[in-house]
Amino acid sequence: VFWLDTERTFSPQRLLELLTAQAGLDGEDCHDHALEALEHIRCRTCGTLQELQGAVQEIADCASRRERLPSLLIIDSIASAARHQEDIRRRQADLNKIASCIKGIVSSSCSQTRVAGVTEAISTICPAVLVTNQVSGDPSGASAGYKVALGHMWHHAVNWRLTLSHESGGYSALHGPRACYPDRPPIRTLVVEKSPCCGPQAIPFFVTSEGLQEVH
Repeated sequence: VFWLDTERTFSPQRLLELLTAQAGLDGEDCHDHALEALEHIRCRTCGTLQELQGAVQEIADCASRRERLPSLLIIDSIASAARHQEDIRRRQADLNKIASCIKGIVSSSCSQTRVAGVTEAISTICPAVLVTNQVSGDPSGASAGYKVALGHMWHHAVNWRLTLSHESGGYSALHGPRACYPDRPPIRTLVVEKSPCCGPQAIPFFVTSEGLQEVH
């Protein structure tokens, strides 16, 4: 896993907590197994879009040389890096370059080549890419009063869009008044807004020490 941290919120302690809980489900030596998994995560801090683009380009260069790639690339978050670029035209151009570079990494690593009449995969790993973003208010009232940050270009750049929401106050749209559930932590909702193979749906969940727990 390659983690590009623009928020400076990367927490090895929290990851170790999650990995330990996951290892416990498998009935293995939790701590040693979690530490071993944590060693496979690499974090790099990027403060600007230019630094972020440089890091992504390095991975793209590895893909072009058919070198081993991470199974998962996380960018947390694209909006934080873009916030430092005041020139809107330059910001959109940089975002477009980053999006194109990410798609190039995935497409090149998953493409195939024909060697001596036998089709072989260039790489055994087709990396998944997870990019966090933020939302901004939508005065038009569409999309529940919010819209994806960073404009139309980034809005259409993704294949999947998952929106996380937190229902404040004493009422839950999914479960009614909060007074009915005094022992439950605040309910959050994961909404599938865009997907190539899944229709729109909302999944309520809690955040626990072991990770996400779906509300049944």
